[in-house]
Amino acid sequence: MGVVYRARQTNLNRVVALKMILGGQLAGPEDVRRFRQEAEAAAQLKHPNIVAIHEVGERDGQHYFSMDFIEGQTLRQLTRDNPLPAQRAAAYLKTIAEAVQYAHERGVVHRDLKPSNVLIDAADQPHVTDFGLAKRIDAEGELTMSGDAMGTPGYMPPEQAAGRSKTVGPLADVYALGAVLYDLLTGGPPFRAATPLETMAQVVNKEPVAPRLLNAGVPRDLETICLKCLEKEPSRRYTSAQALAEEGRHYFSMKLIEGGSLAERKKTLRVQGRNSAERVALLPAVIARAVHHAHQRGILHRDLKPANILLDAKGEPHVTDFGLAKRIDTDNALTISGTIVGTPSYIAPEQAGGAKMLTTALDVYSLGAILYELLTGHPPFSGANVLDTLMQVCERPRVAAWVESQGRWRFGNHLPQVSGKKTRAPLWFGRSVGGGRPINYRGRHRQRN
Repeated sequence: MGVVYRARQTNLNRVVALKMILGGQLAGPEDVRRFRQEAEAAAQLKHPNIVAIHEVGERDGQHYFSMDFIEGQTLRQLTRDNPLPAQRAAAYLKTIAEAVQYAHERGVVHRDLKPSNVLIDAADQPHVTDFGLAKRIDAEGELTMSGDAMGTPGYMPPEQAAGRSKTVGPLADVYALGAVLYDLLTGGPPFRAATPLETMAQVVNKEPVAPRLLNAGVPRDLETICLKCLEKEPSRRYTSAQALAEEGRHYFSMKLIEGGSLAERKKTLRVQGRNSAERVALLPAVIARAVHHAHQRGILHRDLKPANILLDAKGEPHVTDFGLAKRIDTDNALTISGTIVGTPSYIAPEQAGGAKMLTTALDVYSLGAILYELLTGHPPFSGANVLDTLMQVCERPRVAAWVESQGRWRFGNHLPQVSGKKTRAPLWFGRSVGGGRPINYRGRHRQRN
């Protein structure tokens, strides 16, 4: 639609980027309207990570506008089809998502986010540009008709690829942000075919290949963030660009934690003596508060274990790796009934049994398993292989009862309230797989300790 030149604004003696309509004097009325729409959309956005518009005008039939000149290169030029380090990609994602959220709050949807529309300056800061396809959220009249597909096929969401322009809103940009992150992690867009039409068909009908299959160095957490953005159904994506930015911020700050995992440092933490053991037992209580925070926001971790707890330089624990997390308030789990997910030595019996309906109680069980390992030096169950371990989890009810009771006794106060009552573990926690008599452990272990 336009061509950009480096120019000098003589009255202010500064270098600017000058964008002119591609058709020049031959541009039609609709081209002019689109060009002015871009200028008007970007001109109202004053954000440090959005390229600012300075002047809009016309001279000798040539429509133009001037904007900040960013000395640097685009994200596309920076990556050159090669993946970026995960931490750098997460930092870019956070900053770009915050800029996009700023635009959304002012009623502007970009609709063409991609690596070539993000400029990187000399300070390694990203700047969103090219609002040529931008749409006013509150505008009833659009320059695209229903059935038109505007944008770049490899980065546009399914609703945009299908030409459902009336349904394209802020969540379309959330999808595109995920596609940009996918590109940064793998070196290419989530969908790429021989022709634009074939690419759009893939966008609508196919699921993206998991980034870790294309780049084994992609962290599981960052892959989860990316794939959530790329959900076909808008309601399954992040609720806003700000929510995505917060996720990126949490991931980025997590990666800056120095120290080791609880699994790596447990031997130095575990010492002899009752008082020392009690101090060690305080760690899961701190972890429990973080898990409760996730539960209050509807997130079930499902894979709590020492290796997923990072200890900073001060010895403070930080929960990580939500790769198996599930929304508590939805039945749409990523697994189906009969599928087992998690680390066998630390999962609850119902999780080991492949149950579909899982509650916050299973995270409490895992907290008890972590405490068990800190106190004894080994996990509560450890067989010769995965199957043997799973069988032990299900068939040794007394040990399972101790683990569950420790979790409930020590961490039960951190459980979220449901209908005015604390969430309780399933009554069959103390039963063997073959039936058997339930073990009356509640209260008994409290007295023993």
